Amino acid sequence: MARARALLTGVSLFYLTFWVPLAAVVYTPFWYDAACGIHGRCGRLKTGPPRVLVRELTSFLSHGGALAHGAWTAKERRHLAEARDRLDLAAVVAAAALACLAFAATPSLLRGSALVNLALFPLLTGIFPFFSTFWRDLFHPLLFSNQLWLNTPLDVSYYLMPRRFFFWTLALGIGAAVAANLMVLACTRITKQRGANRTTTTGGNMARIGWVAVGLVAGVLLTLGARMVVGRGDVPERGMDTAALEETVAGEQGSAAEAQSGETGVKPVAREAEQQEPFMPDMDRMRTSLPDNLAIPPQTEEERWQREEEKKSRNELFGRISANIASEDEVHSYYDEQAVLTRDSIAMLEWILKEHKWEMSQRDLAQHQFLLEQFKKRLEAIPEREARALERIETKQANG
Repeated sequence: MARARALLTGVSLFYLTFWVPLAAVVYTPFWYDAACGIHGRCGRLKTGPPRVLVRELTSFLSHGGALAHGAWTAKERRHLAEARDRLDLAAVVAAAALACLAFAATPSLLRGSALVNLALFPLLTGIFPFFSTFWRDLFHPLLFSNQLWLNTPLDVSYYLMPRRFFFWTLALGIGAAVAANLMVLACTRITKQRGANRTTTTGGNMARIGWVAVGLVAGVLLTLGARMVVGRGDVPERGMDTAALEETVAGEQGSAAEAQSGETGVKPVAREAEQQEPFMPDMDRMRTSLPDNLAIPPQTEEERWQREEEKKSRNELFGRISANIASEDEVHSYYDEQAVLTRDSIAMLEWILKEHKWEMSQRDLAQHQFLLEQFKKRLEAIPEREARALERIETKQANG
């Protein structure tokens, strides 16, 4: 029994000292604002003011409001609704951990648990060198059954919460947890020096604290439940869920990068003789001049993997549209993404022609100009293609 009590105290203290600082980060806007200065992406957000969107996000996560701004995409609304459900569950577990500490903990158990936690939390920093793998292959597959968490420059989350944001949030949480356990250790040492560790002295007080904790947990659960019921209107209706199953960016005919490479990278058009070295634009300068351009091929394996996942999702969505079973929101989402990627392809080709025109052979120049004209025609045709897709779906629905 004593071992079970010690284990319960240790697990509860570990969870609570980690969750409380993370909750302060998630549910308040201050860390989001500060992080904008760290990762620097907020300044590139053009669809809305970051401060307004951050406060809308924190209000939504705490069931205090909706994602009302039009900048939020359907896909990330769905994902953030799922993330909020996970946070609600984490809050319930935290309340239960608080109740366990109130009933089971004694100063001596708290002191021992804090010492163990001070050894365990620094070990979590071992994740840092492999954070991308942890984030991609462990964390999200455990919590989510879809790929909605993958962000593109179409999403507000891409600018407010890039991967570096979560890296530094984890680091902040670990540091705050270490500080919290140091405080617990200091407080229990003071209590020990005053001789308040005797169960005859603390038993009655701990029981009273336990009942207070039960009342607090009940209040939290009731408040959370009420907010969840009231906030159901914030979440897309079930009929809209498929509208954003995988809102990613790519074209069913391929981007400019795919047109030149076949899949993921720029393979420039060959010169007159295949034996000659192919034309290669200055990729570093291009990435600097065109940040967040989705037509430029990925630099890292991580980015390459994400592009492949986006491609799978894109093909699935295009299949639904071709079969006339997609929803109206799915059609709009798909062709909006097509327009963005096509514009990026045009921007990339125009940059190549502007910066490398005098370095290119006549054949290279002609083929790049041909590609540019094709993408411009494709961009002009997108509204008509979207309208035809919607018409086919409406006709099928009308015919039953």
